[in-house]
Amino acid sequence: MTHPTIDPDLEELLRARLRHLAEQAPASDSEAVLETIATQQTRRPWRAALIGSAAAAALVMGWLSVAARDATPPPSDRYTVGTARGPLPAIPDGWRWEAYHDVAVAVPDTWGYGTSGVPYCAVKDVAERTTVGRPGAVPLMGCSGGLQPDTVAVAGTFVDMSPSRDLRYRVPKVTDGDTTGDRATRIVGQTAIEVQAAQPLRNQILATITPLPASGVNGCRRDVPLIDDPSWRPAAQPMPEPDAIADVAVCTYDLGTGGRLRAATQLPDSAIRRTADAIAAAPIGGIPDPKNCRDDYGDRITLLRMGDTSGRTHEVVLRYSGCAHRGIDDGSTIKSLTKQALADALSGAHQPDGFGMELSDVIPEDAPKAR
Repeated sequence: MTHPTIDPDLEELLRARLRHLAEQAPASDSEAVLETIATQQTRRPWRAALIGSAAAAALVMGWLSVAARDATPPPSDRYTVGTARGPLPAIPDGWRWEAYHDVAVAVPDTWGYGTSGVPYCAVKDVAERTTVGRPGAVPLMGCSGGLQPDTVAVAGTFVDMSPSRDLRYRVPKVTDGDTTGDRATRIVGQTAIEVQAAQPLRNQILATITPLPASGVNGCRRDVPLIDDPSWRPAAQPMPEPDAIADVAVCTYDLGTGGRLRAATQLPDSAIRRTADAIAAAPIGGIPDPKNCRDDYGDRITLLRMGDTSGRTHEVVLRYSGCAHRGIDDGSTIKSLTKQALADALSGAHQPDGFGMELSDVIPEDAPKAR
């Protein structure tokens, strides 16, 4: 028997409408809608027995009416350390959320930043290594006892996040749920999280690990158009005066296949006005593109979401990791990258580990040990 199917054009309309409305709905609702769509697409074809053409049209119209009622955004999309909005659970005062691709984990606010998988013998002072690590450039050196001994006394205290596929190359083999010495390994989605800390801190951190919702964390969404289209520009709108900027979310994304939110933080109050002033003062015109360029946008990009005192959010794109199109883009004007504009935004979790030599005078040299 051949099952009747929904008209392809109507099917596409329905899917597009549901995706659009999922983005407009509250975070918890949008996650459910997107999950339903994914399930429908992978488990079975759309059938008239489940939803006919007329019913589909009615469903679209029904969702349109819901959108008109529910599309109004909440009063604020700002986040603060020690609290979580939407589906993320609450965390203790003095802790902060860290995100990488499809996972979120909380750590004490005093922790600094590092690189996942750094050989322990390359760390100058293991006693001061209390860091959240993400993939990046590491020294090519061998250490006796392996790259990362599983004791705090030898290799320090850290949360290292990386693509779970990287675990395939570990010797000995590492899998989800493994616990050896002071270290425990967990896998969430496509991300591996290694937590090395003394008890009870290790279990406290492990208890916070959770899938990262589409709404993201710390004012940064998990997925944005920039990931697949690094030429994307923000909506053109007048930028507010620097003294009207109330908060700044710094959102760095890995680009291309497998790319997602790499890091999400809020600028501290002391850096907000400094960064806003520097962006306003940056000269018009990006850095000239070289004649021979094979990687236009590179593998990383940073989006600043600047909230003003009226409640509006202004987006600014920082392009720096490729060999072309580099500059500060607010949607209407492209300015040159300056050391003052990048000093606070591209530090800590957002510090680049690869860029053209011509940017060496403007890219921050050293990440701060703590935020």
